[in-house]
Amino acid sequence: MMTEGTPDPSAETTAVRVTIQSLDGSSPIVLTASHTDFDANDRGVQIGTVLYPWHRVISYVRTFRQELIAGATDAQAKSWLRLRADDGSSGGTSYSLPVDRFEADQLGVTLVVERGVVAETGELAMDRIVIPWARVLEYERVIRQPETA
Repeated sequence: MMTEGTPDPSAETTAVRVTIQSLDGSSPIVLTASHTDFDANDRGVQIGTVLYPWHRVISYVRTFRQELIAGATDAQAKSWLRLRADDGSSGGTSYSLPVDRFEADQLGVTLVVERGVVAETGELAMDRIVIPWARVLEYERVIRQPETA
């Protein structure tokens, strides 16, 4: 099943949000698919029987939850990454995250970004964002001095 839109950020998700460029080049289209109807392969992203080639894929996102770890903070991370991606807007989207939340492979880059705490469960909601290489405008590693209290 495929629907347009963005799910409730606090909802438990088994869905994948896929943002693709429309055929006429106007605003991007956001599709939501069940993880059982979704596949990313060397040719693109497949939702059900439809394949969207990588040159049309802006990104895809899976939301997951994890338990909060007392005292764990990104502020202590020394090595960070800044990435700018083409999201269909004029300036693109920028991300800044610890290097351990970044991975690169032959298809693109994967970023793990915090969304916030789910009040009902006390868990941390996080997005795993995959951006194809064709949409990565630039990225750089940055050394930061850890914040002290």
